[in-house]
Amino acid sequence: MKCIFQKIGITSFIFLLSYSSFSQVGIGTVSVDPSAMLQIESTSQGLLIPKVTTSERNSISASASPLSSINALLVFDTDTISFWYHNGTIWIELSSSSTEKIGVIAAFATNLLPSGWMALDGSTLPDASYPEIVSVYPYWSDGTTITLPDYRGYFLRGSGTNGNGISGLSPGTKQNNGTAIPNNPFSTDTAGDHSHSDATTSTSGNHSHSYVDSAAIGTSAAAGGNNPVASTSAAGRFTGSASHSHTVSITASGDHTHTFTGGGDSETSPQNVSLVWAVKVK
Repeated sequence: MKCIFQKIGITSFIFLLSYSSFSQVGIGTVSVDPSAMLQIESTSQGLLIPKVTTSERNSISASASPLSSINALLVFDTDTISFWYHNGTIWIELSSSSTEKIGVIAAFATNLLPSGWMALDGSTLPDASYPEIVSVYPYWSDGTTITLPDYRGYFLRGSGTNGNGISGLSPGTKQNNGTAIPNNPFSTDTAGDHSHSDATTSTSGNHSHSYVDSAAIGTSAAAGGNNPVASTSAAGRFTGSASHSHTVSITASGDHTHTFTGGGDSETSPQNVSLVWAVKVK
């Protein structure tokens, strides 16, 4: 009896296999769409895709020869809780959001990043465990390990030159602090504000000068007088000592400079909020 059922089962299998080679297969329906080789319909059940871990998924591609032979292979990764398909070169995650493709860089207001994201903090990862991110950023890898860039403390800036002539460096290039000449000039306080005008000296320097009058030799006179008297020595004469002053002309009007010797902050930056830059790696 057992042999009879086995023969019936084998015969049925061969029949179905032969039938499927020349026609379409419908499960849950007898009306298969002309464009479908296999059509499954159900209102209470679904299609269960093979479930594998990340390691098992990578083992599939590691054993594939050639690698293109598994192009379009679909599995469900139980580690990432997502579907993955192979494009003939690498595994690609089927994401529910276009902003979560492998290699996307985003900012988070927390250090607790979602699954599949890693902070851009200079961490080093093995290439074998993250082939997807290596394929997106091959220049991060040395062939064995991938080193994530360290974006901590940096603002991100657009690369290239925009329509206003403002330029950013090439992608991934870091730039040191810099301060350009401001459009609105800085101004100092008026603590040293002053000016100069033409000045006059004081009269405290009043004085007289003595001199010898050779024509008056043989006479003498009282100091400063005009009545000569008999004398055998040279006559002494003195100039008057009337008040007088000197005028000093100053050509500069008080021009001066100020030197900044202190103050300022450690960097020039706009008001900002710190976030965690991270990259989608899985």
